[in-house]
Amino acid sequence: MTPDLRATVIQLDAGLRMINNALEHLRQHLEPRPQAGWRFSEEGWILATPDGRKLQLGNAERALLLALACHPTRQMTRDELVHAINDTLGSDHYNTAALSVMISRLRKKAAADGVDLPLHAVRGQGYALSTQIDTSQLAPQSNRDRQQ
Repeated sequence: MTPDLRATVIQLDAGLRMINNALEHLRQHLEPRPQAGWRFSEEGWILATPDGRKLQLGNAERALLLALACHPTRQMTRDELVHAINDTLGSDHYNTAALSVMISRLRKKAAADGVDLPLHAVRGQGYALSTQIDTSQLAPQSNRDRQQ
């Protein structure tokens, strides 16, 4: 290798190292930091746990959790939940029996992913969330849907 070529290779190598260091610095400062608490992401299609695990939600599961998360007391009767799910989905498919099956399947899916949902039955009442789920990452359209 000629001295001029060798010097060029050394300069290029130093330049690449400098670029890689700058990129790593940017990655560390620009990547989203983990947020504490439960939250919706990806337009509400993902429920993220406080420790960063993610649970993919189906249409009805999303509608159920959004309805509870947006309710002032985070507690709703079974009939209120059925009504909210059917309104969100634009159907009349869900009734209280279908709600029970859907919640059972959601709990099993969450357990299989190692997630302990903050969703609890309230005897004689319906269902409640034991903690707040952050909805701030949802688009305005989703916020409007949830308030209906």
